[in-house]
Amino acid sequence: MADFDPNDIAAKAEIVKRNAHPVWEATESAPQRVTVVAVTKYVEADWCCAAVDAGLTELGENRILEGIEKYDAVRATGRRFTAHLVGPIQSNKAKKVPVAFDFVQSLGRRKIARRLQARCEELNCELPVLVEANIDNEPQKAGVPTDEVLPFARWVKENCPRLSLRGVMCIPKWPEGGVVDEAYERSSRESFARTRALYDELRNEHGSEINVLSMGMSADYEWAIEEGATMIRVGRMLWEE
Repeated sequence: MADFDPNDIAAKAEIVKRNAHPVWEATESAPQRVTVVAVTKYVEADWCCAAVDAGLTELGENRILEGIEKYDAVRATGRRFTAHLVGPIQSNKAKKVPVAFDFVQSLGRRKIARRLQARCEELNCELPVLVEANIDNEPQKAGVPTDEVLPFARWVKENCPRLSLRGVMCIPKWPEGGVVDEAYERSSRESFARTRALYDELRNEHGSEINVLSMGMSADYEWAIEEGATMIRVGRMLWEE
């Protein structure tokens, strides 16, 4: 077990609480229930412990092996949390995902779905998943093209009974130059609205088991909530000392 300093973690938890305050305010004022996933891509396991102590019990990681190492260290302390995989899944690492992660937000390929299904059968478990929509159809980005999201979701439902389809996730196109301005807000809101429409179609087709619309990160979570997100993924802003 990692040797964590309780005083250091307590101090870090106060930092996380302070930084998370505007996020919690935004979720509390929303008409829908919004779950906050703390993305731990940028921090070590001690910060993950601090996040749990601060009340953020949904943690998200981009990289499989890094996430397994961090989250195993956190679990060894007795802390309980839900581990989300929010990054792409490589074929040779798919077998490691079930059990190590409790929720997959980035399902976008049939090959990966089959491998997750097979591993879940071996382990006799189920794995909640979201279809990652490449909502702006960016060629360099992972995810399912917009017009293929519904057919892909049907295929998962029909062929992968161990994968519990829960909804859809998106990452809007990042602005050129990284400038978060009014143009970026318009673009993001349009992407969020299209994702919400896909979510509504999925829910109409598959029922109330479709209940997660994951969209919005540190730069745009407020817009995402206003556009109907039921889950947001915030990272960098939580760890600023």
